[in-house]
Amino acid sequence: MSLSGTASAWTPSSNASAWAPAAPTVPPLLPPTPPTPTYIALDVECVATSKSYKGRAVALIAAVNERHETIFFEYVKPNVPVSSTLELLTGIKLEHLVNSRSLEEVMVDLRRVLGNNCILVGHGLKSDIAWLGLRAGIDFVDKKDTAKLYAIVEKPNKMTPSLRHLAIAMCGVDMQTGVHSPVADALYAMKLYQMHCNATPEQLRHATQVILNTTKPPPIAKRYPYIDGCALSSRSERYAAELELVHPSRIVFLDLDGVLNRTRTSTEIHFDDDLIQNLVELLNQAQAQAKVDGGETPGKGDGGGGGEEPRIGIVVSSFWRCFIDYITHVLVRKGLGQHIICGVTTLKGKHALTEPMGTDDREGETKQGDSAWQKTRCDEIAEYLYEHPEINRYCIVDDRETACIDGLQDHFVLTASTDGLTLKKVDEVVQALQVPRYGR
Repeated sequence: MSLSGTASAWTPSSNASAWAPAAPTVPPLLPPTPPTPTYIALDVECVATSKSYKGRAVALIAAVNERHETIFFEYVKPNVPVSSTLELLTGIKLEHLVNSRSLEEVMVDLRRVLGNNCILVGHGLKSDIAWLGLRAGIDFVDKKDTAKLYAIVEKPNKMTPSLRHLAIAMCGVDMQTGVHSPVADALYAMKLYQMHCNATPEQLRHATQVILNTTKPPPIAKRYPYIDGCALSSRSERYAAELELVHPSRIVFLDLDGVLNRTRTSTEIHFDDDLIQNLVELLNQAQAQAKVDGGETPGKGDGGGGGEEPRIGIVVSSFWRCFIDYITHVLVRKGLGQHIICGVTTLKGKHALTEPMGTDDREGETKQGDSAWQKTRCDEIAEYLYEHPEINRYCIVDDRETACIDGLQDHFVLTASTDGLTLKKVDEVVQALQVPRYGR
């Protein structure tokens, strides 16, 4: 075959496939790895904006992270008048709120702390979320409520333990013995959630038994039905009535020497008849005033619908209080009702026969013993008040200034040892009994 001339173009046969370069291999697209969620425990404290248990406004927000560090703590100024800060419950004082920002302003910072991939932890989270206006899927991706995680629904046991109950049972710590702390609430909610996550099914079953076998602490609303006249729950009136059946709500803490007699330190128990009559007059006036005041603090004994006469009680705080049976016998014979004397401040092992006699500082002054500081009279009165939350009005009558500490001046009437309980002092005591225990 001749190769001369122009070369002809080559064409593939009909049986040959056209060649094309292979397409590059592209790995399949994978969804982006979601960021690790952050766990943040949250707690909110509210103040009262009315006397009703429904009147509340956010006043403090606290948050704790997984490492148990406080990452947010800020007071909030309510946009309505505050009836009470409920300090006994919340630890909040009015001065904390004076320069605080509004909830809207504070929430800008809180949302920044929460981020966009947060799992909220808390106890009874539903109410906290509602108070703050947090939105699921926007402000948080999930929530873990220890009230639900530790709820016991097995028959015949059905209960939702309180956070305090859980902390006592699971951690061995009573984290609400003193002033309430939202940081402590958030911290123990986080600890309890972490314990639940790390527990085996068998351990969780054991935890249920531990919770059931741990005595439930009384709810604060049952111990303190009203604070500053503001109801803590829908059951406050019933709780107050139950407490009043046990103890009067208005109390006179009564010294004897220098009050019912005219000597600072006596070597025996004796009373001056005219001073006893002044005490009877004091009780009559105080009871009449309690009837007029009825309803300021609802509940039996203060005219809050219980239908019973208000009661004024005497708690003997004197050095001689260990002889309360004899003291009661003498006072009843001189015109006081048997029920009026309702208790004594703590004895703590002390007895008049073992105490030094005839010294000005035998009691009421702070003294150092062999091992520890002895309690003063005002310490013992404070203990009695703590043990009896039903007391909402009281007066301390004493001839020693050491029976009063800072902050109790409005509840204290100082007598002169040489004069005792004069009629002028009676008027002062009746006025002092008008001062609410926690202020208004």
